Amino acid sequence: MKTFGNLAGVSAATFGFCGVAAAAEGAATAGTGGTPWSWWIAPAAALMALGFAWYFYKKVMEAPEGTERMVEIAIRSSSLRFKWNQDANQIPQVNLDYIAKSLYVYWKAVSELFSTYWGKKPKDQRLFCAIGIYAMIRFYDMVMGQIDITAADAVEKVKSRFSPIKDIPWDKMQALPATVKTTFSPDHLFDAVNTLWQADGKRPYNLKIEDPTTKKSLVDIELAPI
Repeated sequence: MKTFGNLAGVSAATFGFCGVAAAAEGAATAGTGGTPWSWWIAPAAALMALGFAWYFYKKVMEAPEGTERMVEIAIRSSSLRFKWNQDANQIPQVNLDYIAKSLYVYWKAVSELFSTYWGKKPKDQRLFCAIGIYAMIRFYDMVMGQIDITAADAVEKVKSRFSPIKDIPWDKMQALPATVKTTFSPDHLFDAVNTLWQADGKRPYNLKIEDPTTKKSLVDIELAPI
């Protein structure tokens, strides 16, 4: 579980950053008993970091077999590969901070945009599973390129970038394998979703995915105007 262990460490740092950001607004002028609020930021952020790390770990453990490998492959295909290392202890702090902030903004947006499916059992949907997570990470560079991850509206801007695919019915795609199969690569799902994304909200739209070997239709859904 090296990759997930690394991600959990990054996620903890992420939540610590969020605690710092939230508390910093009043740190310059407020105080309690003569002690500046800024002095309390670190311990408060640390507690929140532990909570988020535990939540992340629990969600990861619910994901089906194969998810860890898909996460690793997808990350190594994005710009994060230049800052990534299997051992979190060997990642320079500046890179760790960047990865933490970026992943928090990105996955916060994804989880909010697809809240109906996020964290659900794979048998009920195809977003929160190996191939779904892989497909979404493949969008990282395409979506995050123009996002200022320190901006207050960063999450909302990421959600806006995803608006062309916000109506994907992940719960109607169970014919797709939740994990990698011999004849079906997660790239096939990404290609279909990417084509929909590039359609830039065009509706009606026929979302179709087939088995590349058997040509059997796996997904055939008509998306109505948003």
